[in-house]
Amino acid sequence: MTEETLAQTGSPSVGPSHTDRILDSHLHCISCQYDLHSLSASGVCPECACEISATIDAITLDDTWLRTIRTGVRWMVASLYVAVLLGAFRSFGPIELVVVSLMHFGGALCLITPNPKLPRRHSNTPGPLLFLGIALGGYFLASISPISSSSLKWVLLPIATLAHLGGLALLWRRIETLMDLGISPNSAVIARNLYWLTISIAVFSVLTAASRQLTLVWSPVRYAALASAGLLMVGLLVWYFASLITLHLMSISIRRLIGDAPATAASP
Repeated sequence: MTEETLAQTGSPSVGPSHTDRILDSHLHCISCQYDLHSLSASGVCPECACEISATIDAITLDDTWLRTIRTGVRWMVASLYVAVLLGAFRSFGPIELVVVSLMHFGGALCLITPNPKLPRRHSNTPGPLLFLGIALGGYFLASISPISSSSLKWVLLPIATLAHLGGLALLWRRIETLMDLGISPNSAVIARNLYWLTISIAVFSVLTAASRQLTLVWSPVRYAALASAGLLMVGLLVWYFASLITLHLMSISIRRLIGDAPATAASP
């Protein structure tokens, strides 16, 4: 019998006819991440003894789950467009931040939905929801009239912003994991870079705020403040466009997997 490649497309089928075949692709065990390349599909992981068929089942993507993930991606895409529209037509204040963070929260709620074909121990932690919830609460409090006119607003906003960035960083890490299941491996690489870029933006946000405060007592620090602000602006622009492109590519990949859009025809 000719050996066929399993998981070549990211959504292999598993059945009796596959039990004696060899894995030609680099699947990683769902239990310990051991590379299962060249092992029999009917065997077990040599590292943790988890059945290899369980790993293959885990990446057999469920349509209902994929549609939920696609909904989360759409929420994220919509939030990026809404952020630009709000910023273009009015000043970006706490109320606008509430709207955007609420959309991110909705997207996270869908994106952390566990894959029903993964073991229960692989259920996702609600880290992104926790951070985005803190951000949403901070923005909402800062938008309340008595607080928005007081100095407390300028304490709430930085805390909420850092929590927001933390939630987005965790969300990109989650997206990386999702794409690695075979949805869109190329997007997984970009998502990993966006995770680190989001953390970098948080660091530059803190440095910019701190250096601006120091310029009040020591003027030479203004050069550091300008440099940090410049790097922050460049990082935000790169993050925005990279996020938008990546999310659109993810959406296209998911549509093809669930059959809502035709796959690209092969060249003759």
